[in-house]
Amino acid sequence: MKNQFSPGDRFTWCWIVLGCVSSGSVATAQEPMAQPSSYVAATVLDEEIRLRVISPAEVEHNRSKLSEKDFARWQADSRWRPLVSKVSHRVMSDWAKQNDVQPTREEIQKHFTDEARQHLQAYDTPATKKQLAVAMGWAIATSSEWATAKALHEKYGGPIAISSFGGCIAIEGRNQLVKEYAAAGKIRFTDPELEKLFWEGLENPSVLDVTIREPERVANHFKRLPWQGWGMRTAKWMEENADLLKGLDTEPQDKADAPSDK
Repeated sequence: MKNQFSPGDRFTWCWIVLGCVSSGSVATAQEPMAQPSSYVAATVLDEEIRLRVISPAEVEHNRSKLSEKDFARWQADSRWRPLVSKVSHRVMSDWAKQNDVQPTREEIQKHFTDEARQHLQAYDTPATKKQLAVAMGWAIATSSEWATAKALHEKYGGPIAISSFGGCIAIEGRNQLVKEYAAAGKIRFTDPELEKLFWEGLENPSVLDVTIREPERVANHFKRLPWQGWGMRTAKWMEENADLLKGLDTEPQDKADAPSDK
């Protein structure tokens, strides 16, 4: 089946020019241009991978609060973690597309819609529509990741990492793919120091919130399809958090308010 759901990071590059206008409406030539908010750290399949620029204020804040050792760790973590995440996500998305291992968005959507119709009719109100939409959107995205992780685990084996929001990564498969893509020249870094941090970070045992290593537990994680029981679990969350939902309007809610698909 053709993969139509390969969520990837999309970055907007925006230059903000601060113009100081004189009484004659002429911008002062000496006015400095604002610093960019991100920079290109690598390219994967000719697609730019950007990292945010850490402001001097944030650096000084952490320098004053952390020990010298912890500050050095923070500086490294703030670079390699997002870089590993973005590069590996782009690689795994491409691999999933090339190997046709994911259901289409429409197929996944149907499964979650059926679950919602069966268990969430009581919560289909103007005040909760946004919460349900965000919850379903997350569930669809994590199901795509689940399908890729399952296929990679079947090919490479090894432990899996799971996030508190339901995301899943086959660690050994991710690492092998990234190495293969790099060897083929499909990954290029703009800075040798960043490249060194990236490869060190790739081998870091801390990937997501939970790492499962026992083969039986890994197998059990892939036995249950992500959408099975999603409606019932979400309905339970809605019931337990009824007080939080009272009085909510239909304006978009922050992600943190939505239930995780656990």
